[in-house]
Amino acid sequence: MAASGRQQRPRNQRLVGIVAGALVVLIGLVSVSVVLLAGDDMDDSAPREPTESAEPTGPPAEIAFRPVLAKLPKTADCSKPDVWCTPGHTEAYRLGPAELRTPDIVEASARLSDYGQWVVGITLSDEGATQFEAVTRELADKTGAQAQLAVVVDGVVISAPLVQAAIPGGEIDISADFTQAAAEQLAAAIDP
Repeated sequence: MAASGRQQRPRNQRLVGIVAGALVVLIGLVSVSVVLLAGDDMDDSAPREPTESAEPTGPPAEIAFRPVLAKLPKTADCSKPDVWCTPGHTEAYRLGPAELRTPDIVEASARLSDYGQWVVGITLSDEGATQFEAVTRELADKTGAQAQLAVVVDGVVISAPLVQAAIPGGEIDISADFTQAAAEQLAAAIDP
């Protein structure tokens, strides 16, 4: 598939609308909540509206973790195949190939973080956890935009946090100022 954020699938149109607000992203080691939102390799980018139920209506949302190659000007053309954008096209990136994808996820569930915020906790497979640690270790040695890891859900960049250290353990928290309902909805959409 082309690495672009185009042509949203209708069932997920509401999902991205939930996470389109202000994002709070924190990354840490095992003792600190790792904040990431996940994404995919689909040709999707149009924002979606929230669904009425936390129950998924089809297959899990497509998720991919991609290294940021470059942050582009906010005026970048999000319709170009090599440009990946956030909801509302407020940020634009050129991204590398997906390092982790939907099959690397074992479980996703909504919960309250240690900071009292609703998050979506993701558990990676053993292979996914090993790959995630290797990717974050490599990115931690870089600077600027190339030290970021974009999290893409159904072709839309949800977050691109700066990686400051290798992240072991395969446990990731997705945070975006979620309400309980929004966290439950996203968890249901990405849970395999």
